[in-house]
Amino acid sequence: MAVVTLVFVAAGVGLAQVINSVTANMLVAGSLAFLWLVVVLIWQSNYRYHQILFDSEHDTLNTAPLLMMSVSSGGDLTQCSGRALESIGMSELTLVGKSAQVLFEGSTEWLEELNRALLGEKRLCYLPLRGHFFRHHFQPFFDSVGRVKGVHCISIDLSRERQLQERLHLLWKIFANTADAIVVADHRRVIQSCNRAFTEITGFQDVDVLGTRLGIPQYGHQGIGFARKLWKDLKHKGVWEGDVWNKRKSGEIYSAHMTIKVVTKQSGEVSNYLAFFTDITNYKRSQEKLQYLANHDSLTGLPNRRLFLDRLDQAVKRAKRESDRVGLYFIDLDDFKQINDSMGHAAGDELLKGVASRLKSVVRETDTVSRLAGDEFTIIVESVGNPNEVRQIAEKVLTVFDRPFLVQEEDLRISASVGVGVFPDDGTDLLSLMKGADDAMYKAKSEGRNGYYYLTPKDTASAQSELFDSNDLFKALERSQLALVFQPLVNIETTQVVGCEALIRWDHHHRGIVLPKHFIPHAERSGFIHDLGAWSIMSACEKIKDWQQQDVYRGWISVNVSSTEFRSPEFPKRVKQALESTGIPANMLVLEVQEKVILSDLGASQKIMQGLAELGVTLSIDSFGAGNAPYSYLKSLPVSIIKVDQNLLRDVRGGRYHDAMLRAVYGIGDAFGLTVVAEGIERTVQEEYVQSLGGKYAQGFLYGKPMTAESFTRQVRKH
Repeated sequence: MAVVTLVFVAAGVGLAQVINSVTANMLVAGSLAFLWLVVVLIWQSNYRYHQILFDSEHDTLNTAPLLMMSVSSGGDLTQCSGRALESIGMSELTLVGKSAQVLFEGSTEWLEELNRALLGEKRLCYLPLRGHFFRHHFQPFFDSVGRVKGVHCISIDLSRERQLQERLHLLWKIFANTADAIVVADHRRVIQSCNRAFTEITGFQDVDVLGTRLGIPQYGHQGIGFARKLWKDLKHKGVWEGDVWNKRKSGEIYSAHMTIKVVTKQSGEVSNYLAFFTDITNYKRSQEKLQYLANHDSLTGLPNRRLFLDRLDQAVKRAKRESDRVGLYFIDLDDFKQINDSMGHAAGDELLKGVASRLKSVVRETDTVSRLAGDEFTIIVESVGNPNEVRQIAEKVLTVFDRPFLVQEEDLRISASVGVGVFPDDGTDLLSLMKGADDAMYKAKSEGRNGYYYLTPKDTASAQSELFDSNDLFKALERSQLALVFQPLVNIETTQVVGCEALIRWDHHHRGIVLPKHFIPHAERSGFIHDLGAWSIMSACEKIKDWQQQDVYRGWISVNVSSTEFRSPEFPKRVKQALESTGIPANMLVLEVQEKVILSDLGASQKIMQGLAELGVTLSIDSFGAGNAPYSYLKSLPVSIIKVDQNLLRDVRGGRYHDAMLRAVYGIGDAFGLTVVAEGIERTVQEEYVQSLGGKYAQGFLYGKPMTAESFTRQVRKH
């Protein structure tokens, strides 16, 4: 069987010298051109040097990603070598003497190329080999009479280079098609390249900017100092990120979020600057709009409670620094509810807008007029003077109501009651100042309305004494002193926990754990109840999400809603925000409203609860049966749960009246398809009594006191 050598070099040239030189260059340049040079040298080699290749220089050749073989005219492998053997999981010992088809796994493409080479053709092709991508060169060799004796095949593993090319192609596609603008500049900050998104955002073509310097335009706050700081940060940190203002080719100013990175050489010298940016103009506008909506009343355009509290906080802090005074005026419209009831809410809204406009007209531009909720307005007056000036401002506010308001083409007269508090005379912090002004306003109402009341020192001392545990309430959220605890609600028959009630606790830094009954009334008077309620609902929703993700609890969590929150037009928005923010199923959140709150204005309650029900939340009536209202009102409310007033269950021997009441409640629940929950169950005799009434669900100390989230999950796992 005729065989030929695998690789040879030109006469007179040392093979080791050639291979080592080529390999060294290849490692330095990292280019396929040097691999190709190896192949060319091998093709031009002389037959008589083939033994040198396989003997003295065998190891050197194995350092390149080559596969070198000789194939006889009969198709058998006579010699096989190269580092690429290792990468494809083969060895010379397992291949030499066997058919070449063993190596190429019967590939018809490779056999076709081999056969053509055996017919005397030189062949160059690209074919895969055992999961790698190779370039193959087939070189036939001949005997003395010109017959083909066999074929030399030199194969180069191009897998890594191909991967790099594919990655480079992918990176180029990303560069060209990404939505973010990309600019590449050299070490002198001269722009070398930019992508299509750059043109789409700025309007400039690449020919407009290539060769120009990468710079930061001076708009707004972006003065020389801004640019200097940016380049200084780049020099020391290697990266800068932030929002900038720029100008399109059309002259339009736009906002962009930009990142600039420094690319350095191995020596540490700067080679390039890469700038990435995206147009955030619409986002900025949306953020500004959202910021405005978050801080302003949608009806009147006045600052809302959030912005009012922020402005008051700033005013008080400034007054403390400068030993100044701040006047706070609480304004409540007299008998506004009657106007709403008789003329409709549209008329009421029109009146509120008129009041807002007039109040702004009688104060300075530096003063803040706010609408807290409903018909409640406030005015913050900084640097207020002596008591006479304080009274003059109050009297000026009342003149707003001297003239009738034009509402639905009719003249409508209304009066207002104004309460006045002054920092630091009537309160040394936000809460005490607000409470003082609010108390003064109610004092004005009690004295006949249509007037103002200015706190006296005696009034202030009395008010301060009532703040025994609420002076720090305003900052309790900021200090993370508030927390939720959870009381389980169980299925009596199975003892399985099916729900829980979230209750708020205040871990005061001096007084320890403070129960809600000691601070909720103060929160309602100060208006902080809205922030407190929003925090409670958001925290409950986050806990639902957390427990569901951990798969430890899939029951509902109920949250108590105060009367002030329930009546607030902003309350449904806060609930919706919490649901959207956490993404929990809405029905897992239960909102509990006391029966007396609902019945105080059943018509308004129906509308409020209908709006909440449309959000998908579950509604519950707390302390059901405490009043004497006919139960027929339930038909008009979208409630799912009623919680029996615990006073009805406190004494199971309460007599026939209580027994009849409770049987009626459970009967009503069955009739309307409602879940009835017995509250305040502390003894087994109460539980047995509830079961005798057909009750299935209960809550109370018998099943667990309010506990931390960790303790609650442990109890859930037990059952």
